[in-house]
Amino acid sequence: MIDIDVQDTRGLRLVGTVANHPRFEPGSLVTTSPVQAVREEEDGRVVAMTATGSEYNVQGLSFTALSAWIDHFRSIS
Repeated sequence: MIDIDVQDTRGLRLVGTVANHPRFEPGSLVTTSPVQAVREEEDGRVVAMTATGSEYNVQGLSFTALSAWIDHFRSIS
């Protein structure tokens, strides 16, 4: 699973710096594919699942904020 420190959102995509991924240098800026779902793990981690099947440990956004953001964009689509 990829860790992402969210700095911005674009549509249903997260933009942020990445850690713990073999293809990316730690601290690299990435933009995810569209977020399809979000869940909160028992340990409190927030996980975003994207259209391509990637999962991101989200840092910088709470579960409530991320869920509201997804609901907002789906309501205007």
